[in-house]
Amino acid sequence: MEGAKAAIEAKKAEWKRHFEENNLKAIGEIYAVDCKLLPHGKPTVHGRHDIPDGLKELRMKGTTSLSWETDELGPMTGNGDVIFELGNYKFLKSDGSSVTEGKHVVIWKKASNGYEMYIDIFNENK
Repeated sequence: MEGAKAAIEAKKAEWKRHFEENNLKAIGEIYAVDCKLLPHGKPTVHGRHDIPDGLKELRMKGTTSLSWETDELGPMTGNGDVIFELGNYKFLKSDGSSVTEGKHVVIWKKASNGYEMYIDIFNENK
């Protein structure tokens, strides 16, 4: 499980770096081809290629960075090919002030290139 945890943390760091660089297309590559993004108050986004459009609104709200903490991470299958993550996030402006914060659940699936985000759900703490 430690290897999976390290691999997922590396993917999350990559996600954050791409977001801070405003490279939403590269973020899409972290998701599985058949992924689902379930953002707060919005319709479900289906598929890797639609992820950039699904994340644009965060940038339009002034979000330039984020903190993304994991509270719990564990296998959903005996072989560790599917892993759940439960935690919290903060979307931040360039001055460090909060745009929004909330909680998230991510289902990670192991693929040929490592773990990919299969289901990504986040909800604001309003």
